[in-house]
Amino acid sequence: MANQKNKNQIQNKNKNRTQNQIKSNLNKEATSAKLKVSSPKNKGTSKSNVNNTNTRKKSTKTSVGRNSKQTTSINQEQSPKEKKIKKETEFEKLGLSNRNFEEEIEEDIKKRSKELEELSEILLSRTIFEEENTKEVEIPLSEEIFEKLESALEETTVTQNILPVESKKDLPKKKKNKKRKVILIDILLLLICTILFSVLLSITPKIHLLGDATMKLDYGTPYVEPGATAKYLGKDYTKRLKITGKVSIDKVGVYYITYKIKDSSFQLTKSRKIEVVDRKAPIIKLTGNKEAKICPGSTYNEEGIEAIDEYEGDLTKQVKIEKEKDYITYSVKDSSNNEAKVVRKIVEVDEEKPKIELEGSKTVYADFEGTYKEPGYKAFDNCDGDITNQVEVKGSVDTSKIGRYQLTYSVKDRGGNTEEVERTVIVSKRTDPESGILKTGAIYLTFDDGPNPGTTSKILDILKEEGVKATFFVTANGPDSLLKREFDEGHSIALHTATHDYSYVYRSEENYFEDLKRVSDRVKRVTGQETKLIRFPGGSSNTVSRHYSQGIMTRLTNEVLERGYRYYDWNVDASDAWQCAKSSVSNKKDCVYNNVTRNLSKSHANIVLMHDVKQHTADALRDIIRYGKENGYSFELIDTGTKMVRFKVNN
Repeated sequence: MANQKNKNQIQNKNKNRTQNQIKSNLNKEATSAKLKVSSPKNKGTSKSNVNNTNTRKKSTKTSVGRNSKQTTSINQEQSPKEKKIKKETEFEKLGLSNRNFEEEIEEDIKKRSKELEELSEILLSRTIFEEENTKEVEIPLSEEIFEKLESALEETTVTQNILPVESKKDLPKKKKNKKRKVILIDILLLLICTILFSVLLSITPKIHLLGDATMKLDYGTPYVEPGATAKYLGKDYTKRLKITGKVSIDKVGVYYITYKIKDSSFQLTKSRKIEVVDRKAPIIKLTGNKEAKICPGSTYNEEGIEAIDEYEGDLTKQVKIEKEKDYITYSVKDSSNNEAKVVRKIVEVDEEKPKIELEGSKTVYADFEGTYKEPGYKAFDNCDGDITNQVEVKGSVDTSKIGRYQLTYSVKDRGGNTEEVERTVIVSKRTDPESGILKTGAIYLTFDDGPNPGTTSKILDILKEEGVKATFFVTANGPDSLLKREFDEGHSIALHTATHDYSYVYRSEENYFEDLKRVSDRVKRVTGQETKLIRFPGGSSNTVSRHYSQGIMTRLTNEVLERGYRYYDWNVDASDAWQCAKSSVSNKKDCVYNNVTRNLSKSHANIVLMHDVKQHTADALRDIIRYGKENGYSFELIDTGTKMVRFKVNN
């Protein structure tokens, strides 16, 4: 700070010295001009020296420039020729030509004025303020520069002082020129003062923003303040900066962060512009494929589009659709002019096969020695429409012979796509649900869900020991060896279900018969024989099937008869799979025994439902058999000659 103060004192001293020198020279110029024109002493000297004219003529060349008073007296007495010679002599000493005297004087003044301007530029470059780091670099103004300035001013004044005295008629012109020079010098002084004032302004305190003065911020991106610095004459004011303003990153717009510093001698404010922008284009989603295939000669029906912008939400209604020959262009712009485009290609081609729908089932039954009636069919093509009349049927059905017959239905569209389906016709004797015999007072022991290791083998042992035959409605589970033992020991093998999965079995007729076929194939593979004896999972009156297909039990109970099957429900339930199986039942064996023995009747046949996968069933079986024997009941198995026992269908 002390060095800065000394520098300022030197600058002020030099500035005052220069201004005083300029004013002094101007005063000298004015005084000299007056003396040369109207000095009383010069007039008097001229009168007293009239007689010495010739002598002074001889010494004119040697006296020029030595005594201004003598020069004035001689000039008044000299002839025009002598005056001319004297003027030329004086000009030669000054290095001037007597020609264009006025012009050369003006050129000399211009030259001195140019030197003054150059010196003014040196003053202007005295202080260089670097705004980036707010550091001042000073170039000192030496005494030598001020001396050059004074010399230029003095030479200008001398040049003006040596001008020869003109006649009184030239005096107004000289005064005009002199006034012009004074104005020029005043302008130069004003210019210098202006420059100095600008330099002082340039070194005022500055706030420097770190980072860009204008920032663009993507919508949703957190704003991180870059900061700012403030310095003045080497002193750091950064800690005194107050930063105000808020940027809402969730809303597109322009925001300003203000940086302010206040001191006793100054107050500064600077702002940073923050533009929260949305530069993400919307997203267009097409329903269907980007390459849409349509029938030849048809018109594409729009499948649907959706346009979502992250900032503005749903823009679907603003989507523009432009249709060309083979393309459809979808475009949309958000309010920030972000654009999204998607193109769907339209291809005219028929690659889809026709569809044949068989009325009725794919497997139907025809009565032996009856008449086969075709249930019917329909054919439809996506491009050609209804082409039922173009369907060809190959194959035939002979109802005079029991067996299976295959019918093939085929059709071709105009695009050359073909479809083919088959129907199986089984010629058989339809099951008469009322046919068969049920023995009154007989017990028909039936076991579901097996075979199962451990329990089924124990049940087979008891049956063998007691000499009783039973019926096993088997699944696809358990070892084949137990299934083979059941068959080999003379028990009746019937079909229950392969999976016992209600959600699959009762989803459709096709599912049911596919499941039934799996267990049927197993029985034939293990025993070598087919069976037409079945029991529906949950019985024919179950309502669980409603959850998967309305009315399916009504259809299935009729269909199985058409296919020659005989299905059996029950009229005595051991409740071994649900009531007696509960954890709350302490004596499960007695529970099973009581449920069976209490519901037996000698007035009708007794179809008893049990499960050979339950241990408590195996435990109770021997006592049940002995109860029946002791009370006069006989034990029978179910075969194709046994009359069906059926529940009322509830679905």
